[in-house]
Amino acid sequence: MSELERDSKGKFVKGSGSYWEGKKQPKEMRKKQSRAHKKLFKEGLNAPPSRKGATPWNKGVPMDEGVKQKVSLAKTGKSTASKGVPRHHLRDENASNWRGGTTKERRRQMSRIEYKEWRTNVFERDNYTCVLCGERGGKLQADHIKPWRGYVGLRYEVSNGRTLCCDCHRKTHTWGGVKRVNK
Repeated sequence: MSELERDSKGKFVKGSGSYWEGKKQPKEMRKKQSRAHKKLFKEGLNAPPSRKGATPWNKGVPMDEGVKQKVSLAKTGKSTASKGVPRHHLRDENASNWRGGTTKERRRQMSRIEYKEWRTNVFERDNYTCVLCGERGGKLQADHIKPWRGYVGLRYEVSNGRTLCCDCHRKTHTWGGVKRVNK
């Protein structure tokens, strides 16, 4: 029989195993546990949260006033109205996880709200359709007609963008930041 771990005061250490570890439970005990679990599951009380159609354990349970106040205080000052608004005060060295500028310049620029808005505007203008082959939807990419690197002033100009599917984008002479000659 394996000994369960105890701390200096003689109490069992949490997570150190159970009495039944390495042993086989009696058949009647397993059947009893199975019946109890099935009953709870049928009532929706012991259903895993990821299971479709499962009822949350607290559905219909009234929240007491103390908990309501805590939830209200936690949500104070947070609104969905600020979603999508650039937070310039939290960028670069002001950000909590700043590591001294290790991200490449292009990657940083592409993660900004301005770039994401430009990309969405290009997609909407072209009706989410590749301008070269006419494929609608799928894996679309926003391509700069005049390259990102050489035309800084045109980076966020919608007129300098076009919607391309992945295959058509790879065929362009500037795909991946490298100039190619189309054959």
